[in-house]
Amino acid sequence: MMKKTVAILLCLAMLLGCAAAMAEAADKTVIGQVNMNGQFTLKCALPEGYVLVANEIEPNSYSGVVSSDDPERPEMILTIAFNEMYSNVERLNDLSDADMELLKETFTDEYQVEFSFMETAYGTKVLVAKEIEGEVDFVDFYTVYKGYEVEIVMVNEVGDTYVPVTDEQMQLAMDFLTNMDFVPAE
Repeated sequence: MMKKTVAILLCLAMLLGCAAAMAEAADKTVIGQVNMNGQFTLKCALPEGYVLVANEIEPNSYSGVVSSDDPERPEMILTIAFNEMYSNVERLNDLSDADMELLKETFTDEYQVEFSFMETAYGTKVLVAKEIEGEVDFVDFYTVYKGYEVEIVMVNEVGDTYVPVTDEQMQLAMDFLTNMDFVPAE
């Protein structure tokens, strides 16, 4: 009797573990079926109230906007494009310090920015370029995967005017990006 009870409890624990894993996987949404030339699919859970609308889909590039119906909430502009310069780079994590410095220079041509890094739950390093000159009108999140540059620019446009991105809004993007995952093609 004791063995049956233990076996039943173990089965229940395993079923609950499987259900939790499936629920976690179900929370992650394939955004716009972003399948890059059969190389990978980008997956993540969109912030509540947000949708992804594709603007342009090409074999080696994608652009879309992650936006809300609420005009007070910021937009996140998603672009993915293959860059021959990174054709041998698996992830941003693999760039040398010198290559990372060259990359940072591309963000400082027009704006003064401060850089930081975050990491997704799946171990992908993301460069965060935050405008520091005047008011923060944009925050740029950038990474590389299998030679593709993946960039999400958060802007806060109310009507025809750009307003500063708040720390709370920036945290929204960071939470969104923490769930970002690249799933290799099978």
